[in-house]
Amino acid sequence: HTLQKLLDVYADQIFEHGLLNCDPHPGNVLLMPDGRLGLIDFGQVKALTLEDRVLYARLIVALADHDSFAIVDAYKAMGIKTKHDTPAVLEAWATILNDRDDAAVLEGHNYQSYMEELNRRDPILGTPTTFVLVQRASCLLRGCAIVLGHPVSLATKWREKAAFLLACNPELAVRPLNIRKAQ
Repeated sequence: HTLQKLLDVYADQIFEHGLLNCDPHPGNVLLMPDGRLGLIDFGQVKALTLEDRVLYARLIVALADHDSFAIVDAYKAMGIKTKHDTPAVLEAWATILNDRDDAAVLEGHNYQSYMEELNRRDPILGTPTTFVLVQRASCLLRGCAIVLGHPVSLATKWREKAAFLLACNPELAVRPLNIRKAQ
């Protein structure tokens, strides 16, 4: 229940409000006596443009739907660039940095060694700052879920809100992806 509240708050920040607290580690999330959540330490906040939110929503829907082509297409449109542009590795990076890091994803590795393996196969050369911070928040939220004993797929949890944003902005959601340049 508490975890779901936290994930809902972050989905609202990303997909509805476009203002994201990028530091949701367990020390910055308080459970109030009345059951409400208290979020503290807003020293790392990122404003997301509508275009940023739509690009991320496309990735989240693709991840939730396990659509490999759409995952790679959306991830590249966000401006993520790897050395070899290998689709399977781009999909793996998108999954581990934005959705989940369960045994099925990690291919027998722990989180750190899997990241090292992906970096060996096809290193990320650039990611726009906006999405570095969104991915940071994603990883930290999943860490909170693990601490609470409930690993999650953020794409599954956030799909509905991401799809709603896309439905409300069909002119952005259906146009060809505008590939961003990594910063």
